[in-house]
Amino acid sequence: MKPTLSVKIRLGRKKKEEIRDLIAMFNTHKLDEIILHPRTGEQMYTGTADIDAFERAMNACIHPMVYNGDIVDKASWEKIRQRFPKISHFMIGRGILSNPFLPEQIKGVNTDSQNNESQQRERLKTFHADLFNSYKQVFSGPGHLIGRMKGFWNYLGPSFINSKKPLKKLLKSNSEQDYSERVNEFWEMNLKFCPGRIE
Repeated sequence: MKPTLSVKIRLGRKKKEEIRDLIAMFNTHKLDEIILHPRTGEQMYTGTADIDAFERAMNACIHPMVYNGDIVDKASWEKIRQRFPKISHFMIGRGILSNPFLPEQIKGVNTDSQNNESQQRERLKTFHADLFNSYKQVFSGPGHLIGRMKGFWNYLGPSFINSKKPLKKLLKSNSEQDYSERVNEFWEMNLKFCPGRIE
């Protein structure tokens, strides 16, 4: 099997112009693809992704490009897809953490559980349980496990209407038992799942 290599980069550490030298260097190597998030490292996730900078980098690059950044719903994905019709691969991170149904929505998969609140909630609960159990096999000690799950809830939690207070309580969990109790309390509130909103 042929070995493959892809790289994931940003526009630069401090300045977006750093991408020019990066692309020039990558063009001298054999790569399968370059995944580009059009922000600088110092920006982290503040501001907006620089779509124009992505286009300039793509035009200068000899390798296939993968777009990454600010795809939070189907509309934002379609906007990028229309702007870059030659891009066939996308990487989505925070958008899926806040809305695990996003891949289905982008692909046009219309399932009953997306339209039925109780079924939707059950799928989210199952997803959370699978994630929790998988993390439990990987991370040593409850501190690492709970810390990683809190990171997940920082994205998923705000997608529920009126979740601010119960989410704050959940994020204060210090033990596995405390965390499990807070999560059960959160699910029992039957809050409406509404991703893409800002509370």
